[in-house]
Amino acid sequence: KNTKKHAVGIYFNDDTSKTFACDSELEADEWCKVLQMECLGTKTNDISLGEPDLLASGVQREQSERFHVYLMPSPNLDVHGECTLQITSENICLWDIQNPRLKLVSWPLCSLRRYGRDPTWFTFEAGRMCETGEGLFIFQTRDGEAIYQ
Repeated sequence: KNTKKHAVGIYFNDDTSKTFACDSELEADEWCKVLQMECLGTKTNDISLGEPDLLASGVQREQSERFHVYLMPSPNLDVHGECTLQITSENICLWDIQNPRLKLVSWPLCSLRRYGRDPTWFTFEAGRMCETGEGLFIFQTRDGEAIYQ
C-alpha cells in the first residue's frame, strides 16, 4: 500500500513556522484555501501562484492595526484612560496614546478566559497567568465590533 503524507507549512516574518499534517492532498489544498481567506481575505484565484511570504501581508496588517480605546479603571492595573489597543496573533497589547512606542501592558490570548463586545465596549477577562493577574478589563470604544473580529 502506497501512502503519502501531506502537510501545509506557514512561515512567519519572525522566522517561526507552523506545520499542519494532512491525510490527503485534497485536505492540504482545503487548508490552504481557508488560510488564504482568513489571512488575506482573498480566494486562490486572486493570488498569483508562487508569491513569496503568502501570509505575510495578512500578518503585518493584523499587527499594525490599533484601536483607540478608553480603559476603565481596574484594581489590577495602575493604568487607565485613553490608549490604543492592538491585537496580534499572540497578544492583546495596550499602547500609550502620547508615546505610541511605549507598550503599557500585554495579555497573551491563550490566557484570556472570555471576551465580548457591543457597539461601544470591548471587554475581556484575563487569567491568573497574565502579568496583570486575573481580572476583568473594560474598554470604551467605537471599534468594539472591529476589535472583536
